Amino acid sequence: MPSNASAHKPKRARNEKTILLEKNCWDLHTRGRNLRTIAAELGVTYPCVSRVLKRLRERFRAQLDEEIKVKYLDDIATHEKMFESSLISWEQDLIVGRDGSKTHNPAYLETAMRASKIIREIIRGKEMDDRIERNDQNPLDKIVAILDSARTRTNTVLFESDRD
Repeated sequence: MPSNASAHKPKRARNEKTILLEKNCWDLHTRGRNLRTIAAELGVTYPCVSRVLKRLRERFRAQLDEEIKVKYLDDIATHEKMFESSLISWEQDLIVGRDGSKTHNPAYLETAMRASKIIREIIRGKEMDDRIERNDQNPLDKIVAILDSARTRTNTVLFESDRD
C-alpha cells in the first residue's frame, strides 16, 4: 500500500543557503536590478529569483499586516480607555451652580464623545483598508475612472459631431 507521505510536502526549514539567497535577491532587487540581472549575478534561474522575491513579499506583507492590526487594536484600546474615564469623571464630577443646582461638567462628556468619534473613524479606516485590499482598488479611484471614461466618451461624441 503506497504511503500518503509524498502527497503532502512538509514545509522545509530555511537553511543558510536559502537565507543567503533571499538576502542577496532582496538586496539586488532593492537596488533596482531586474530579475534577469539578479539571476545572472547570483548564478540561479530567472524563475528561482521570481519565486524568492514572491515569497519575501508575501512574508513582509504578512508581517506588516500583523503590525497594522496591532496598531489598530492599540489605538482603539487607548481611546476606549479615554471614553470610559471621561464618562466616569462626568458622572462623579458635579458642578454646583450659584443657585445651588447640581450639574455635570460638560467637558468630560465632550471628551467622551470625541473619543467615541475617533474609535468610529479608526474602525471605518480599517474597513476601508480591508475593502481596498479585497478590491485592490480604492472605491474613490473606481468612481474617478468611471467619470474619466464618461468624459472621454462625451468629448468623443462632441468632437465627432463638430467634424460633421
